[in-house]
Amino acid sequence: MSKPTPNIKRANTKKPPAPKAKKKRVSDSLTPKQEKFCIEYVRIGNKSEAYRNAYNPKNSKEETINENASRLSKNSKVLARVKQLREELLERNKMTLDKVVQGIAEIATFDIAELYDENNNLKSIHDIPANIRTAISGIKTLEEFDGFGKDRTSIGFTKDVKIINKMEAYRELMKHFGGYENNNKQKSKIRVGFGE
Repeated sequence: MSKPTPNIKRANTKKPPAPKAKKKRVSDSLTPKQEKFCIEYVRIGNKSEAYRNAYNPKNSKEETINENASRLSKNSKVLARVKQLREELLERNKMTLDKVVQGIAEIATFDIAELYDENNNLKSIHDIPANIRTAISGIKTLEEFDGFGKDRTSIGFTKDVKIINKMEAYRELMKHFGGYENNNKQKSKIRVGFGE
């Protein structure tokens, strides 16, 4: 007859899992000035201006600043950090690239007639569709009067509606969709010779 085996707890012989290594942030491998350049470039969108703000090149020629900014913006670590900052910006603002492109497209293609009623009067701001309102950068209202002093009476309002630059919106869409790259490739295929 076999004896029952005693209920013995064995010690855990497995090693505890190694702590997960912290993911190295791209910004950790940049100099403070490179990091500032990345932040400024994402904020402003202009490489040369970002370079000026980050490196403060007081006595440099404009050409030198442009060359240095261009060279720095092609650095793989800088490219990765700019990409990371843009993604964080989109996430913070609950935006996606699709939403940004859609907004630019709406500005580029909006119909100004949407601002007016059937009698050619400017609609109330609340009656203008939301996607059309995004194309308005400002409205100034000027009340007009007839007469002077106590005899002065209001005769109406003049409203100046400022619209966002549609051509700028088209340029942004062209950049996004590579329209200029295609155009530049076409240009590079053309060769002009003189006196041959």
